[in-house]
Amino acid sequence: MLLKPPGSDEEEFSLILPFTPQGRQNMVAWMAAASDPDHYGDIVSYEFPAGRNVDGPVQVFNQIQSYPPFAEQQTLLSKGDSTIRYGNLLVVPMGDSFLYVQPMFVQSKQANAFPELKRVIVVHGGTVGIGATLNEALVDSGVSEDGSTSGQGPNQVTGPSAQLDELLAEALVHFQAADEALRAGDLATYQFEIDKARELVSQATAASLKSEQAAASGSAGSPQTPSPAPQATPTAAPTP
Repeated sequence: MLLKPPGSDEEEFSLILPFTPQGRQNMVAWMAAASDPDHYGDIVSYEFPAGRNVDGPVQVFNQIQSYPPFAEQQTLLSKGDSTIRYGNLLVVPMGDSFLYVQPMFVQSKQANAFPELKRVIVVHGGTVGIGATLNEALVDSGVSEDGSTSGQGPNQVTGPSAQLDELLAEALVHFQAADEALRAGDLATYQFEIDKARELVSQATAASLKSEQAAASGSAGSPQTPSPAPQATPTAAPTP
């Protein structure tokens, strides 16, 4: 994914990895390893404060499996000669919490059949959203940036959250196009799509910061309620 390392204003490609303690399922740390040439191999780890209970990938996957609408769709899609396959469950930082993204593929049992992406499931703030695309799943989750429901009726997101979701969804489309261009050896198209995707991610970051600043300004002087969302804090400086 693209992210801004601590102390840097530039986005860079990073490999990400969540950590859970041995014998437990909750997440206690999250690591990013830089993949861009200038900082290739640099690693930054974040350890969550003591007392914070952050769901790990297994816990989130179990939550998805027990979500009734998902169970119904899974049963429907696995009928006949089809098999359900899951992609990597991505743990993506989003503000002071995490967005969990789980792709689900369906593959026919016929010879030489390719897996096809059929559903994307997201979990944020304990709320599950399902859609045929990432954007649809985000909208279905009905969760705003502060972790509360939108209050605009089922499956509707309005205001800054909707703008953020749309920008991220559009960025994903360009990332996918860049990946296809790279596989085809079309480096010019690849660079164009990457630049467009990075621009959209930057716009999403700016929209998120603007929304957070507005919320902070609106709540100035009011008693603050601690958020149950995890707060990532750096425990180590980048090391080669």
